[in-house]
Amino acid sequence: MISRVATDNLIGTRLGSYEIQALLGSGGMARVYRGFDHNLGRPVAIKVLSEAVAAQPGVADRFQQEARLLASLCHSHIVAVYDFGEQDGHTYMVQELLPGPTLEQRLCEVAAQGARLTRQEVITIVTQLASALDTVHAAGIIHRDVKPSNALWNSVGSLVLTDFGIARDTVSPGIHTQVGLVMGTPTYLSPEQAQGQPLTPASDIYALGVVLYELIAGAPPFTDGAAMAIVMRHVQAPPPAVRRQRPDVPSAVEAVVQRALAKDPAARFRTAGALAQALEQAWPAPPVASPLLPSPNRHNRTTIQAGAPASAAAALRHLTPPLRAMFASVLRAYAGRRPLPIHVGVLTVLLLCSALLALGSVGARADVRDTQTPATTATVLPTATTIVQPAAIATALPTATPAPPPTATPVPQPSVAPVAPAVAPVAAPAVPPVAAPAPPAGSPGEGQGNDEHGKGRGKGKGEGKGKGQGRGK
Repeated sequence: MISRVATDNLIGTRLGSYEIQALLGSGGMARVYRGFDHNLGRPVAIKVLSEAVAAQPGVADRFQQEARLLASLCHSHIVAVYDFGEQDGHTYMVQELLPGPTLEQRLCEVAAQGARLTRQEVITIVTQLASALDTVHAAGIIHRDVKPSNALWNSVGSLVLTDFGIARDTVSPGIHTQVGLVMGTPTYLSPEQAQGQPLTPASDIYALGVVLYELIAGAPPFTDGAAMAIVMRHVQAPPPAVRRQRPDVPSAVEAVVQRALAKDPAARFRTAGALAQALEQAWPAPPVASPLLPSPNRHNRTTIQAGAPASAAAALRHLTPPLRAMFASVLRAYAGRRPLPIHVGVLTVLLLCSALLALGSVGARADVRDTQTPATTATVLPTATTIVQPAAIATALPTATPAPPPTATPVPQPSVAPVAPAVAPVAAPAVPPVAAPAPPAGSPGEGQGNDEHGKGRGKGKGEGKGKGQGRGK
């Protein structure tokens, strides 16, 4: 862990093209400064190896190895290395400047407020760290010091894994840790790492499990006692249940934490990404009621609003083409406007249409009354049972005169000879009347006729023919 100090004699000097401006922090091995790259014109972080530590055998070589390992990695959640050099007995590494804070500082702030990180915060932090570790492990590197103080937020809000000072490269030849030598932080040390056994990526997954425990519960699983006591508890004691500190966490999350902290490396998750994925599946987001959204087309679609009179809607179907065109033009004029002007415009058009329809219906009824013919009104036939001969009907029909023009006076009686009662009522004159059967040959026949002045009767002889004449008074 890097602690802050007030001043340093390197501030204001240059190492190569990098100007040292301020001290950001220091630790047992190195000091970190805020600097400025005059060649590229950007702020940087300058990590300078301590002179006392640099004098120890192999330390300077390990520091250079850290720079090379970081330079071989390119990931948004791994700190970037820009340069490495030596000047005036100072060995330095130029890195990406991370404004912070560290994850450790964030946890302290939350604990001071008596709160806990939210589900989404925990999942986001673990997912980003897991992504960085998977990239590191794919390159054959074991970090060996995963902890909250080695994770910082960058300027865009992403968490970045830093401090590869004791990282081990399992692929490329280089400096290896002496067998039996324990390196790391006791609070986040894996059981196999505490016992000096060969390390695998599972050791970093165990450390990530300890970080996950701390994110949920607010503290690591083993904290009490001296450093050696904490190391032995990692080796022998099972981790306490995280739900004791946070009962609202689902039991499935408890199972994920316990698997990540398994004593046997083979029982843990195979990758850090698998741990992050299992955590997200075990801790689903609480259901959130979605707000009632308005119709997406309510401002660009014109419709007849609910509650419009049914008679008005029915009247629109009977509009003439000109009226329909006028109604459509009004709708286009009000399209996209607020509902109130649309309602007013629609009601205005409906009132105009209703008035025009009412005037049209009155005129239509007047036209019907004026064009009715007398024949349609004379529907009552004579009730006499006199049988009419066919000759009489044939004689009477040609003498029919056209109906007089309509007047305001009562309708006159038709001039067409009345049809015999035996004939069914006929609505139209074009249908020929049905005559009664002719009498036997030689029998006397009778005929009946009428005109505008009177009635007459007559008798005839022969083959059933008759003739009628009459004079009226």
